Amino acid sequence: MKNCLLLVLLMACTFVPLKAQMNLVPNPSFEDVALCPNGLGQLYLANYWNNYGITPDIYCECGGFGVGVPLNNLGYQYAKSGNCMAGMMTFRKQNSPDGPNCREYLGIQLNQPLLAGNKYYFSSYINCSGGPSVVIGSNNIGMKLLTYEIDSTTGVLLITNSAIVFSDSIVTDTLNWFKISGSFIADSAYTHLVLGNFFDDLNTDTTSFQPGFIDYTYYYVDDICLSLDSTYCDTWTSNEEISVDESKLILFPNPVLSNLNISSELGIKSISIKNVLGNQLLHFEEITEASTILNLEKLNSGIFIIEINFGETIINRKIIKL
Repeated sequence: MKNCLLLVLLMACTFVPLKAQMNLVPNPSFEDVALCPNGLGQLYLANYWNNYGITPDIYCECGGFGVGVPLNNLGYQYAKSGNCMAGMMTFRKQNSPDGPNCREYLGIQLNQPLLAGNKYYFSSYINCSGGPSVVIGSNNIGMKLLTYEIDSTTGVLLITNSAIVFSDSIVTDTLNWFKISGSFIADSAYTHLVLGNFFDDLNTDTTSFQPGFIDYTYYYVDDICLSLDSTYCDTWTSNEEISVDESKLILFPNPVLSNLNISSELGIKSISIKNVLGNQLLHFEEITEASTILNLEKLNSGIFIIEINFGETIINRKIIKL
């Protein structure tokens, strides 16, 4: 009997760490913060994360002016999950004050070293901030692995025109989170993970700069996963209550020019249209059908928040009015 109890205890002690290590990235969605941010360049407030290039940022719902969620200096976006997210610049024009190949990088030490020869799965979400001072988008955003830690002054050494996983698409979506994912066979006992653009200016594609705009690209980052389990990286951030409600809500087209179509299985009580400061501009009540059409022609062009009240549940979505 004593031997059986000992075996059970050993199995329990073995199981718990394995479950805890399913994601090798500690603090993967930036929720664990030492203090709420009160300014840009404070990624260090997110526990375990470090600045590997220039001044990447952390944004939280509790953040001060300019570094909040969803409204901040670089745009308007809710975190992919939780209340916090990070942000980084991935490209800047060569004639900028910082010179060519100007990049910001997010870095972190993994929970444990990778095992050479094992297959790993990576995923991360990015969103183009779309603020008034940001270029629409760039490509080549991805992940690199290291066996050592670097600091913000040596980030340029990461520009090698290669990455473990990256997206060659120019990401321009300011509404939805874009997933970067891939798998690889570890060829070394890597200990650190870095996020950013590891390609130089000549090998990075961007959209056209807008006249009078500051010449850089900027992306929010959230929900990073590195695991031996591909299924885990696809599901670990899911929130069942939110996903069920969201799956029953359809808004189109978005961006919208005039009429916005809305359909839901939940039964809509009321709809409000707000600006990014939270001021209500339009309000619709007594919606009894499963679908409705809102005429938004009177709205100026810009980013707005649509708040849909289902009674027990309220869902906020971002829309763009052309």
